[in-house]
Amino acid sequence: MKHSSVNKITAIVPAAGIGSRMSSSIPKQYLPIGSKTVLEHTLSILVSHPAVSHVVVALNKNDTHFDHLAIASHHKIARIYGLLSKTKKPWPFLKMTGLYLCLRGLF
Repeated sequence: MKHSSVNKITAIVPAAGIGSRMSSSIPKQYLPIGSKTVLEHTLSILVSHPAVSHVVVALNKNDTHFDHLAIASHHKIARIYGLLSKTKKPWPFLKMTGLYLCLRGLF
């Protein structure tokens, strides 16, 4: 499949969980799988895909882990804080920025 610059994708990764349902001191996106965290595996795949031009990571406003990830400074990655939750839908933010999200069943 050939990817043209016209069809570039902005991926949005919800990563604002705090691990409360797991009773964990570390949010599940920061749990290790091998040498990387769950979030690092996800972001690595997205930033390396030729059709993905930007990756927006939605983080908890109190997140203290993301900045410690090597991939956090990747030029394709931008972060937003506190705009997504299970009770507050992201649509006003997405309309405001011109981003559109198609993640069936997540919101």
